[in-house]
Amino acid sequence: EVRDLKYYEQAKRFAPENEAFWGFDDFKLYQFIKDDISEISKDTAKPFAIYAITIDTHVPYGHLSTQCGLQSVKREEQYPLVLRCASLQIDDFLNWAKNQSWYKNTTIVIMGDHVTGILSPRAKISSGEQLYWIDLFINSEKAPTNTLRNFSSFDMFPTILEAMGVQIDGQALGLGVSLFADKPTLLETYPQRIL
Repeated sequence: EVRDLKYYEQAKRFAPENEAFWGFDDFKLYQFIKDDISEISKDTAKPFAIYAITIDTHVPYGHLSTQCGLQSVKREEQYPLVLRCASLQIDDFLNWAKNQSWYKNTTIVIMGDHVTGILSPRAKISSGEQLYWIDLFINSEKAPTNTLRNFSSFDMFPTILEAMGVQIDGQALGLGVSLFADKPTLLETYPQRIL
């Protein structure tokens, strides 16, 4: 079931006049996620999965929600505040999740998706340094033996499933290799060349 902007508007949970950035800001998204998980987790006999994408940190300058304060900063200078706000929101969500009955039996995966070169200076990263995303696995059924890996988004498919306890023959699916496997990923086999 896809729950997007239109879904929340038709369900009278979000008013079109409150749209910001690309629809609703991440602050509102986290509230929807909490409400939706609370609703679907009532049936404890059924497993559930929720996939959500946050967008407040997106290029070119991110979106500084009114919930984050400091609205007087210039848009071109707001990115460090946007990152701080995004960090506080994920922290709030994880603290909420820790207090839910389903938490200990649920794998939570937090993934980045991409970084562009323009974001590092906007995030006030020191010259010569690069802003990277991180991928976090909470309550994983497995632990990696090697934590320094070159991987791509292809590898997340089998990795997430194995983190949930799914047994995968060969620990690979499609073009992806589970990061719990002791076998090379595509990027470890064919290193990426910067052109």
